[in-house]
Amino acid sequence: MYLYCINWLSLNIGNLMKTQEIMTEIFLALSILFLLMSVLPSFRITHWSVKTFDYIRIQLLFIQLIVLIGSFFLFKNENALIYLSQLVLFISVTYQLHIVLPYLSISFIFKGKESANNDDKSKEISIISSNVLQKNKSIIN
Repeated sequence: MYLYCINWLSLNIGNLMKTQEIMTEIFLALSILFLLMSVLPSFRITHWSVKTFDYIRIQLLFIQLIVLIGSFFLFKNENALIYLSQLVLFISVTYQLHIVLPYLSISFIFKGKESANNDDKSKEISIISSNVLQKNKSIIN
């Protein structure tokens, strides 16, 4: 019975170490994936697979925050790769906040006060602009 318990403990400790290694690899992959999903839409790549990430920025931001906060609780060991991945994920979250924050309803907190000279509404200009990406096939070469 004693040998059975020791054998069971050694197997479980080995499985725990493998589980920790698998979790580390998954976290590294997620960090790189989230960084790419955050940065790629900023480049002039017009393929739909890249432009898709431009529309899910808020959802991606919350998922990144959950993974980043969860990584501080899950990974207690001092591994340089974990710290590097947490740094990459933090940079990605910061970049997403920089892009998304002006469009959120709480952005008034971060804006400066407007000047007091805006009392005359007749001097204001309102502009409505829209941009549609469309290929022009009627151009003669």
